[in-house]
Amino acid sequence: MLEAVFFDVDGTLVDDDADWRSSVKATADVVAERHRIDRAGLLTAYYTAATQVWRTIRDARSPPWGNMDEPSVVREVWRSALVECSVAGLHAAEHAASVYVRQRCARAAVFADVRDCLVALRAKYRLGVITNGSNATHLPKIEAASLNEYFESVTTTDCGSGKPLPAIFGHALASLDAEPAHSVYVGDLLSWDIGGANRVGMVSIWLNRSRAQRGVGDPVPRAEVASLHELPNVLSRLSA
Repeated sequence: MLEAVFFDVDGTLVDDDADWRSSVKATADVVAERHRIDRAGLLTAYYTAATQVWRTIRDARSPPWGNMDEPSVVREVWRSALVECSVAGLHAAEHAASVYVRQRCARAAVFADVRDCLVALRAKYRLGVITNGSNATHLPKIEAASLNEYFESVTTTDCGSGKPLPAIFGHALASLDAEPAHSVYVGDLLSWDIGGANRVGMVSIWLNRSRAQRGVGDPVPRAEVASLHELPNVLSRLSA
């Protein structure tokens, strides 16, 4: 029998791409005015830096969580973008990062299929969150999205680990005293979400809103859904 269901946040519960882009634009407005630089050039530099920094993290043999936490990543992206715009210095990067974090915390566009799903599930299962965000960014985001009431447990990288490493999943399971084989993880990323859940023996469900195709060597989920509206019935079948 399945007893606990854990969810990813960004891309699964919250439309992170929309939130991210609006936050970047709002931050660029403030930073460009502060340093008297071209806003469009700063935006271009930011998106280039973000791609490069996150590729470095994703391509690392061992994901560098613990020695490169989320605030450090945010600061590094803005530092690189500002340097490209001829603005150097740690203070400038820290200011931009702080503005960006405030913007991110204030935005949380929940996907339309989220609340009905959570209402249906909380009557049958214990619910939790596992995210590669930090307490500083994702606790306010969950609160801004009015999702607090649904979850008994929220596990972030403040536990000292991040997806797809087993430790963060183990920490979340322990928080609900749940067994991996009786627990589900729902996420939109095959590498970090499905691969990480599979490694610890959880039931993995891939939320594939875009109906993408798995590549050769990609982790294989136990089940796949295109919408969270499908999840309650899928969990009932898996439990049976």
